[in-house]
Amino acid sequence: MKKFLQWWKIAGQVWGFVLLIGILSGFMIGFTDEMRTNGWVSLLWLVTFFGGASWYAWQMKVHGWELPQNIKDTH
Repeated sequence: MKKFLQWWKIAGQVWGFVLLIGILSGFMIGFTDEMRTNGWVSLLWLVTFFGGASWYAWQMKVHGWELPQNIKDTH
């Protein structure tokens, strides 16, 4: 576990973001029809989005990750 945490501290900023986007995109692709007809599936996606964004913000704070300067300049 210690080895993974060392790797996560270095590479987790990129891979955590990719993982979050992949989960949200896969959820949308896999449940497109259900999201159109059932409101609870859309609500579940929103909970996943905000929960994932909160988790990612917490990870950024814990590991001291910062946005690259070129992203700060354009956003």
